[in-house]
Amino acid sequence: MCYGFELVLANSTSATEDSSQDPNVKWQESPSRRGTLAIVQSCLVTMFACTWSVQHLNVPDSSERAWRKILRKCKWMVLTLVLPEVIMAHAILELSMAINDMDVIRQCWDPVRLPWWLRILQRILGKHEEISAEDYASSSYDGPQEVEWTLIHCYFANMGGFAVRQTSTPSQVDNQSAENNSDAELQRRASSMTSFPLTTAQLVKGWRDCIIPSFTEADIQDKSKSDFFTKLIAVVQISSLVFSIITRSVRHLAFSQLETLTLAFAICGVLTYAFYWYKPQNVGTPFIVDLHYDGDLEFHQTFETMASVLTNAKLNTEKGPRKRIPNDNIPPMEPQTTHTAIYLLAILSAGFGSLHAIAWNFDFPTSIEKTFWRVATLVSIIVPPTALIAIPISQYHVGWEDPRDFMRTCSRVMREFSRESSDKMTVFYPQKHLEEIYNDPERPDKLWVNILGEDQEKASSLSKKMLEFIEKKGPFIDRRSIDLPKDFPKQFKLLTEVIDGKFRSKKLTDSAQTNLFPRRNILPESVNIAILLTAGIIYCLARLSIIALAFSSLRSMPDSVYKTTWAKDIPNVS
Repeated sequence: MCYGFELVLANSTSATEDSSQDPNVKWQESPSRRGTLAIVQSCLVTMFACTWSVQHLNVPDSSERAWRKILRKCKWMVLTLVLPEVIMAHAILELSMAINDMDVIRQCWDPVRLPWWLRILQRILGKHEEISAEDYASSSYDGPQEVEWTLIHCYFANMGGFAVRQTSTPSQVDNQSAENNSDAELQRRASSMTSFPLTTAQLVKGWRDCIIPSFTEADIQDKSKSDFFTKLIAVVQISSLVFSIITRSVRHLAFSQLETLTLAFAICGVLTYAFYWYKPQNVGTPFIVDLHYDGDLEFHQTFETMASVLTNAKLNTEKGPRKRIPNDNIPPMEPQTTHTAIYLLAILSAGFGSLHAIAWNFDFPTSIEKTFWRVATLVSIIVPPTALIAIPISQYHVGWEDPRDFMRTCSRVMREFSRESSDKMTVFYPQKHLEEIYNDPERPDKLWVNILGEDQEKASSLSKKMLEFIEKKGPFIDRRSIDLPKDFPKQFKLLTEVIDGKFRSKKLTDSAQTNLFPRRNILPESVNIAILLTAGIIYCLARLSIIALAFSSLRSMPDSVYKTTWAKDIPNVS
C-alpha cells in the first residue's frame, strides 16, 4: 500500500535533481551564424514585395470577374520578375505624362496645386512663372474651378479613374421606334448605357461637353486601396537587405549571388515606388462624369502604349466606347520622332544588368557556373540596348520622289478619272482640295486620308478605285496622254494600303502627308518584330539563367556568407 507514495516521492526527487542541473543564465547573444533557408526566405519575401506590391495597375473594366483581375496582377508580377526595368520605365513615363498634363491644365487657367519639388524644379528650369489670383480672376477661362487639380488627379484620370456614361433617353429614340415598341422595350432601350474613360488630356479638350470632376484629392485617396502593410513589409525587407550588404562589404564578409540578384530587384523596386508615389493603387471602379447636355462625347486616344512603341504599331485613333486604359499607357510623341521610351529602356536595361556584375568575382560551385553567370550578365547588359537602338533603324524610311510632283500627278489622274466616273462629285471635292494645297504652299499640310474623303472608309474607297483606274490604263492615261512617272503606280498603291490600314507602321502612316509622301521603309516591317522577338528571347533566357544560378550557387558558399552582422537586428521576415 506504500508503493504509490514511494513512486511519487521518487519522481519529485528526480525533478529536483534535473532543476539543479539546468541553472538560470544571463542575457544571451544571438548566434553568429545564419542559415541557408533564412537567406532564401528573406530574399524571396523581398522579391515578392518588389514584384507584387509595386504594381499600380489601371482601373479595370467594371464588368470583369475577380479571377480575371487576379490573373492580370499575376501576369504583371511575372513581367516585373523578368523585366523589372520595363515597369520602372513605365513609372517614369507616367509621371512625365502627369506633369505635362498639369502644364496643359495650368495654361487653361484652371487652378492647380503643384508638389513642392516640382515648383522648385520649374523655378530652376525657368519653365513657368507664378500665376497670381488676379490672373485667375481676369482670365477668359469659364470652366469649373471648384477643386484644385493635383498630380493625383492627373494620375487618376490617366489610369481610367473618370468615366463618362452616356444613356439613351426616350427623346433619342425615334418616333417610329417608339410607336412600334412596348413600354417595357422602350424602357430597356432608354436605360442602355455606354461608358468609356476620360484621360486628363481629353477632359481638357472636352471640358465644354462634360462636367469637370470636382472630386478632391481626399476623395481619390479614399477610392485608392493602397496596401500599406505590404508596402511596409517591402520597405523593411529592402532596408534590411541593403544595410546587410553594405555592412558585409565594409567588414569584408561574403554574401550570396541570390542576395546580389535581390539587391537589383530592390533598387528597381525602390525607384519604381518613388515614381509611382502619386498614383492611386488598386482602384476598382471609376467616378462617373456627367455631360452638360443629352449628347454624345467621343473617345479620343491621347496616349500611346509601350507595346505599340516597341513594335512601331499605329496609334489607335478609333473613336467610341473603350472599356479601360491599358496598363502600359505612356505619353504620345510627335510624328516621325523616335519615342523617348526606347532610349529610356536602353539605359535602364543596361543599368539593371550591370548590377549583376557585383557577383563577377564571387565564388561559384564550379567554374562553368561562374562563366555562365558572367556571360548572362554581359548578355543582359549588351543585348537590350543594342536591340532597342536597332529598332529605330528598322523603322527608318526614306523619301521616294518629290511630294509636290506626286501631288501634281495625283491631281491630273483625278481629273482624268472624274471623266469616266459615274459619281463625279466624289472626285470633284478631293481634287479641288488637293489643287488648293498645291497652289498655296503656305497652306497647312494635310493627311492624304483627309483629302480623299470625309472619313477613312470613303478615302479608302476612292483610293482603291483610282488605283484600279491607274493599273487598267497603264503608264499612259487616255485623252490627255498623261505620262505617269515610272514609280507612281507603286507609290499610289502604297498610299492606298496605308489609307486602308494594311500597314501597321506608325511612322509610315504618320508620313502620309502632302509635304512628306511618298516615302517607303528601307527594311520590311517584319524586321522590327524579328529584332524585338530575338532580343527578347535571348534576354529572357539570360535573366532566367541568372535566377537559376543564384539559387543553385547556394549549395556551396564561402563560410563567411553565414556569419551575421548587426543588420540582423533590423526587423524582417525571415
